[in-house]
Amino acid sequence: MKNKIVKHCIVIFIITVQCFLYNASAMNCIWQDQDNKLSIRSLGAMNEKVFKNLQLCYECEFASITQTPMTCDAEYDQNELASHWSKNRDLLVFYVNAIPAGFSVVNYGSMIQEKPEVHDIGEFYITPIFRKKGYGKTFARAVFLYYSGSWEVRQLLELETTARNFWHSVIASLKHGNFQEFIDHPGWRGYVQCFTCIAQ
Repeated sequence: MKNKIVKHCIVIFIITVQCFLYNASAMNCIWQDQDNKLSIRSLGAMNEKVFKNLQLCYECEFASITQTPMTCDAEYDQNELASHWSKNRDLLVFYVNAIPAGFSVVNYGSMIQEKPEVHDIGEFYITPIFRKKGYGKTFARAVFLYYSGSWEVRQLLELETTARNFWHSVIASLKHGNFQEFIDHPGWRGYVQCFTCIAQ
């Protein structure tokens, strides 16, 4: 009888913990589509496992361009990576049917100009399996509209035909103003798009 009671208590405890974790993650949800298929969640720390795993995929894919070395443990130094972001930032993870599909880092303040009112896309990544299906554009639009206001987006010169074309398409799909594009800005080697996203 005692064993049954103990097992019952354990089951209740596990269900309670699962409900707590689910509600906690739901509370961090900043955007969800009408069909509840796509969602964006905000993370509290960059050492959360889901973010570290996605970041590892991202850095591995672009290492030939960024020349970012791995540590002896076959990881990337998160402190070094974070040094390229604002200290005041949001870490976002994209989900498709509750499966992590990518991430973004949104910096508060320009990373190349003295403009604290600007938001900056520090990183944006969609895993290969979810590309060319419209998810990246949907998530990018949701991020811009969630924060709205002044934005800057940057791409390396090597990514002209991929990342640059992608961001041009996203920006064109938004209600926006004050669009400008620079090449080789004094604070960045590559392309920079600056614009104002108007809430819809």
